[in-house]
Amino acid sequence: MDIDRVVDKGFQQLLGTQVQYLDDFWRRSDVSISDVREDRVQRTTVETQQAIRFNLFHILQASARAEESGVPAKGLTGQAYEGIIFGTQRSTCSRS
Repeated sequence: MDIDRVVDKGFQQLLGTQVQYLDDFWRRSDVSISDVREDRVQRTTVETQQAIRFNLFHILQASARAEESGVPAKGLTGQAYEGIIFGTQRSTCSRS
């Protein structure tokens, strides 16, 4: 979205659009878990649920930039890669 369209719409409309987008994402994508065997995973059910949601949020951020056509390589970068972008790596997500 270019800056002119942002200015024309105003903050409240943009905020509303973002809230609606995130609400829709969580409605469609959230995963609920229960009764995690803490002795096997060494995490509580709440910690495991939070980790899953954190990863779903990262997928949302990476794929949203690709205009629904796949996960861009920059979504695979991080501290371990020291900012390297994988020019030859190809990743895609499909909807079921």
